Amino acid sequence: MATLEELYKLRKIFRDYEAPIPEKLKQEIREKETPYLKELNEKYSSIAPKDLPVKELSEKVLISLKYDGGELKAVFSCGLEDEPLFLDDMIKSEVIDEPETSDEEIEEEGEGIEKKDDEDSEEISEPEEIDEDEYITITRSGKGDTTPFKVIFLDEGKTIIEKNAIITMVETLKYMGLERVSHYKDFSYCGYPLVGKEKRLDLSKKGKKVEWQKEVDGWFIYAQLTNDVKKSEIEKVAKFLDIRVKVVDIPKI
Repeated sequence: MATLEELYKLRKIFRDYEAPIPEKLKQEIREKETPYLKELNEKYSSIAPKDLPVKELSEKVLISLKYDGGELKAVFSCGLEDEPLFLDDMIKSEVIDEPETSDEEIEEEGEGIEKKDDEDSEEISEPEEIDEDEYITITRSGKGDTTPFKVIFLDEGKTIIEKNAIITMVETLKYMGLERVSHYKDFSYCGYPLVGKEKRLDLSKKGKKVEWQKEVDGWFIYAQLTNDVKKSEIEKVAKFLDIRVKVVDIPKI
């Protein structure tokens, strides 16, 4: 599961390329931001003045603070006649005046509170790691799997088909953009992402030297996979990037 920081970086890539931001990515960012925005509301509710300092403004007033990079950049304010529609898309926390509570009452309330067990805490799932020997594609001749398939980009009308499956996968990921694909980390292959900056140098469990990855423009693409996994990963990456593709097998002659 991507962190909010990783999602921001991915959104920035789309903005840098002046490309539309996928709705799925927007939704993921909104979901990740919500608990932090609620926490922010609670903090400001506790420190904001309960009474407006300018007494002449006796009707509804909206005050907004703009932060960029964690720093306060601007303060906005306006008088309101009606609730603006954009407020419906914002996280709202009502400020309720609470009666003062004595120290004795606080102590009594605290006696009945129990700490939650660890098992009630939210469980964070790790990316699924795939066993290396299960996915090494070695044929009788000792060469990698060369059964071809093609990838059709449905919106662009582009088709990628090369002489073998590895080259087809590499060219497909290049076309999607290796920087963008590097943010896809739903699966890891023995600790290595599908596209990353680190080269794998170790031998297989059986002591064989294997070219685990293909190096392209400073990126390492994990290519030592079965055809089914190659096709599956292409489809998952496309879904992650909100790209419509169709992967088609080419029958052997």
